[in-house]
Amino acid sequence: MRDLLWEKADQVDWQALSPVEKTSYYTVWTESEEIGIRLSRHMDARKVRVYIKDSLLKGYGKAKLAGLRAKIIRVLGQNEIDSSLEFEKPHGLTFSDGTMATWGRAEDWKTIIATEFERSFETDPSQRIVVFFNSAPRFLVPSSRTVTEDAARRLGVTKVHWFD
Repeated sequence: MRDLLWEKADQVDWQALSPVEKTSYYTVWTESEEIGIRLSRHMDARKVRVYIKDSLLKGYGKAKLAGLRAKIIRVLGQNEIDSSLEFEKPHGLTFSDGTMATWGRAEDWKTIIATEFERSFETDPSQRIVVFFNSAPRFLVPSSRTVTEDAARRLGVTKVHWFD
């Protein structure tokens, strides 16, 4: 069931959906014969939606970010990671050469930049990089990224990378 739901999440680009959009998919899946009705044969029907959200989809985001983590490491030209300095919410890590990277969805740019600043405040990393992915339509035009990139620069970020 989890594999089926993850496949459906891939089809709708789950990571790029807003919370409101995700809520509508929870409803659709809960009411569908393929998922919700099938699950209700084995559990209280009133608990199916919560089970889908909190159990079946729980590891989906982390699994997808693992692939993104590898891509970020490759694009940044890094290879050795200080495994004691890996972060979540937003995700980030520190490389052995002192470079620090923080990443997340473009719409969360303020949190990502502020978190990068806070994490690096006492460590003074050699480079501070922020990476944005799933750019919302408003960030697809390079000129619309100016405010974000300027804020990052003012808070000491040395490189901003966009995955569209």
